[in-house]
Amino acid sequence: RAHAQASLAAERLILAGKLRDSVWDLAMAQAEEEIARAQLEVEKQLESDVRRRHSAGELARTDLLLIQEQSLLAEQDLQDAILVEQGALARLRLLTGLNGLPETIQEPVSTAKAEDHPRVVLAKAAVEMARAEVNTAQLNLGYTTINAPVTGVSSYALIQDGAYVNQKSVPLTYVAQLDPIWVDFSIPE
Repeated sequence: RAHAQASLAAERLILAGKLRDSVWDLAMAQAEEEIARAQLEVEKQLESDVRRRHSAGELARTDLLLIQEQSLLAEQDLQDAILVEQGALARLRLLTGLNGLPETIQEPVSTAKAEDHPRVVLAKAAVEMARAEVNTAQLNLGYTTINAPVTGVSSYALIQDGAYVNQKSVPLTYVAQLDPIWVDFSIPE
């Protein structure tokens, strides 16, 4: 249950981060569009000035062609900025349904402690689960050691290496007890 709550909190933070990024991406795209629009206006004014001076014979045609190229590049930059803004707006609309930025963008300073972050809680839970798995594996490994109830010498193995064994399996081997040794024999009279 704690793991599920931490996962939910982490997903909420991820979504909040995506929303935050989306808002700031749109704000930045709008600012870049304004800059591109202002740059295009400057280029158009400069082009107008160069055209007037070219008509008066003060500047060569190459100067006019260069400034026209700059104006076209500025226009392309504006179109690129508009496309970026439209993409950012579409992402924000997908997350919130809004058709633009909120009137105010305020981000309070977080007072949360790092150890309370859901991802930290999830990581701690994962570490605890891993420790439990290690303990289970060590316990299961303890069941793989088979000890004979007596001390002695083992004969050949009756089961092949790697075979699955359980309590109902045939004997693994026979152990000959050496201490004490009992021998039955007869002496002729």
